[in-house]
Amino acid sequence: MLKKTFIAIADDLKEAIEIDDKTKLYIHKHALGRIQSRRISIASIKDTFRNPDIIIPNKDFENAQNYVKSFGNNKLKIGVKDQDEPLVLITVFFQGSEN
Repeated sequence: MLKKTFIAIADDLKEAIEIDDKTKLYIHKHALGRIQSRRISIASIKDTFRNPDIIIPNKDFENAQNYVKSFGNNKLKIGVKDQDEPLVLITVFFQGSEN
């Protein structure tokens, strides 16, 4: 299956998470909805981005990767467009519960 390139449109970027003094992770409107509906903390997203247990290629986008981190018995997976600026959080979910 041919992967697409994720293109960030300014109107779709709702806010940013400050990872450190130099790095901002912009939140795509899709991801913001997922954060709210799944009650995922910004602290967990930051921790997963900074200190992932594993980074794997994103299945849909060639310019994105999935950062995965275990929190107890749960694995948080965040999809991030991480090639070139701006860095964009595409989606976020606990692995095994993508719906």
